[in-house]
Amino acid sequence: MLKILYKFYIKFLILRLIAIYIGILGSAFSLHIYTYASDILLHDITIHLNSATNKLSTKHKQIASTIPSIIKNKIAPILPDDLRKTVTSRQITVEITDQCPNDGHFFDPDDLSGLIKICIQPKMLDTADLLRLLMHEYFHVIHYILHPNEEPWLREGLAQWFEFKAIGRFNSTNVGEAFLKPTTPLKGSYERFKINNAQYGHDFLYIYYLWSQCGGDQLIWSIIQGEDGIFGEQNITNALKAATTKQQTKLQSKAALDQCSDFASSARAFEIAKILNHTVPDSANPKKFFLTSTTLPKAEPRTEISTEELSKLPRLAPVVLQLDSVIPTISLESGTKNSSGIIFWVHTIYPYEVLETKPPSPNPSWIQIFFKE
Repeated sequence: MLKILYKFYIKFLILRLIAIYIGILGSAFSLHIYTYASDILLHDITIHLNSATNKLSTKHKQIASTIPSIIKNKIAPILPDDLRKTVTSRQITVEITDQCPNDGHFFDPDDLSGLIKICIQPKMLDTADLLRLLMHEYFHVIHYILHPNEEPWLREGLAQWFEFKAIGRFNSTNVGEAFLKPTTPLKGSYERFKINNAQYGHDFLYIYYLWSQCGGDQLIWSIIQGEDGIFGEQNITNALKAATTKQQTKLQSKAALDQCSDFASSARAFEIAKILNHTVPDSANPKKFFLTSTTLPKAEPRTEISTEELSKLPRLAPVVLQLDSVIPTISLESGTKNSSGIIFWVHTIYPYEVLETKPPSPNPSWIQIFFKE
C-alpha cells in the first residue's frame, strides 16, 4: 500500500513540475505557496499570471513568485496575536493581469462565488509602490474575514493605515490631495474602479488621527474587528467609548477625552487639527492639533458661505471663515448645535486654542470653523 502511495506521489510531483515548466515557457503560470505567521497558517496563496498578459518578462515572473514571502514578512508582525487564529486558512488568488481595473484591486468574494481574489497590474511589479499596493489589497482580505460589509469610506481609511503600519510612510499623493481639498467629506462616495485621491487621503488621515490621539493599535484593531451588524460611525463610536473608558487616567485632559468620546467629536477634532496642523507642542495636549510635519498648503479663511452652499455642504465638512463672517441661520453667540451646525473659534498661532464661544479679545489670528450637523 505504501509503495502504491509513494508512486502516486512521485507521479504527482513530476506532473506538477511539468505544468509549472510549461507555464513559465508560455504566457501564464500558477504558483501555489503556503504563507505562515509564526506557527499559524495565514492563507493558501496562489499566484496566477493571466494568459491575457502575454508580455511578462522573466523578471516580472520572478518578482511575482516572491509575493507570498513579502506578505508573510510584512503581515505577520502587524497582526495581533489574538487575531492570528481568527484569520483562518483560506485560499487566495493573487492574479497578475493587465485586465486589473486599477493598479491593484480586491474582489469581494460575493462577486466571485466565494473566491477571494486580488489582482495586480504587471506594470506595478517592479515599482516602489508594489509593497504599498500589496499591503493595501491584502488588508481588504483580512478585513473581509474579520468584519465583512464595512462601509467603503472606513474600509479604505483602514487599509491605508495598514499600509502605513507595514511600510512606515504615507501615500503622499492621497495625503497631498486631502490637504488641497479641505472640504472633502469623511463619508464620501467611492465609485467602483475609480480613485478619488482626496477622498482616500482624507479618510486615511482621520484613521491616523484616531490612532495617534485616541488609542493606538488597540483602538484601530477594535474598529477593524467591529461588532456584528455595527458599521461606520457607530462602529467607531463603540470602539472609542470602550477605549476612553480604559484610558481615562492616561489621557492628559478633559479636552483629550472629549475629542475621543465618539465619532462626531473625533471627526470635528480631526478637521481642526488638519486645518491647524501645527508642529509646536501644546503644553496640555502635545499632539492634539498635529497631524503631520509637512509644508502642505492650508485653507485660507473665507468671508462668507451662502445659503445654497450651506444646503449642499456634506455633514461634518469644515468651512474655514474669517472671524466676523456671517453664517446663514446660525447664531454666532455659542457653539451649541442647532438646525444648521456648530461653530468653533480657533486661535491659529501658538498658543493654540479652540473655543465654543467667541473669544473675549478677538484679533486676526482667530478664525471660525463651521461644521454642518
